[in-house]
Amino acid sequence: MRKRVGWSLIALSTFGLVWGSQQQAPFVIEAPGSVTNVLGKSEGVEVLQGNFPDDDPVGAIDLLTVSVFGYPGNTPTFLDILAALFSADQAIYPLELIYPPGSTFEEEYEASVKDLADSSESALSAAQLFLPEGAVERSRAKVVLEDVGGPSGGLAFTLGFIDKLSPGSLTGGKSLAVTGTIDDKGAVGEIGGIQQKIYAAKRNGDEFLIMPAGNCIDLTADHLNLIRVIPVKDLKQALSVVKIISADGDIASLPTCYDQ
Repeated sequence: MRKRVGWSLIALSTFGLVWGSQQQAPFVIEAPGSVTNVLGKSEGVEVLQGNFPDDDPVGAIDLLTVSVFGYPGNTPTFLDILAALFSADQAIYPLELIYPPGSTFEEEYEASVKDLADSSESALSAAQLFLPEGAVERSRAKVVLEDVGGPSGGLAFTLGFIDKLSPGSLTGGKSLAVTGTIDDKGAVGEIGGIQQKIYAAKRNGDEFLIMPAGNCIDLTADHLNLIRVIPVKDLKQALSVVKIISADGDIASLPTCYDQ
């Protein structure tokens, strides 16, 4: 009897694994994505292009992304979902939360590309607030970045444009991870996938992450222990933070999520 029960359990487990590895689940999985230094190149192409001064920027302003696994008609399997449940750096969301009913992958991709284009325009407008009059217009600056979408690179683009259009180095040679939307007036807005982006920044070796103050509510103490997170509400505050970091100033004086 014991042998029969044992073999039955093995057979049942095997069946469950095979079924779980083939049966698609109505969810998507978010994981840490690529990291791109907007002061440098992506796939051999300059990310920020334009008529910039000759001095080469040093340091890095790292744009963080999230990889989404799954789309209508091709979602993760139940075994994938189970693995993600036990992963600290992955998150699981219902399919319809990422892809509204009736939408397609192509439609969402096009919308994401448009969001990036809009964020780059807002970044130029915001950067002009802290640059000599007409500097942005004369530069004919633009963002060239393939296979990345969404509005969350706005703050990184803005800091990158200011660095490229100003003498010297904005970062002082430091590597800073940056995420957050930006509007024409310089307000920094919340983004999605902040937990996964923290892991992306950590793996990339960044010591600091400048992010929207509104995302502090999404983070736990474990996340905040991974990297020095600095929440900001607008571009003026972000520039003050970068100035302190680049000059090896009083890091302890920088805002934290515990202050929010």
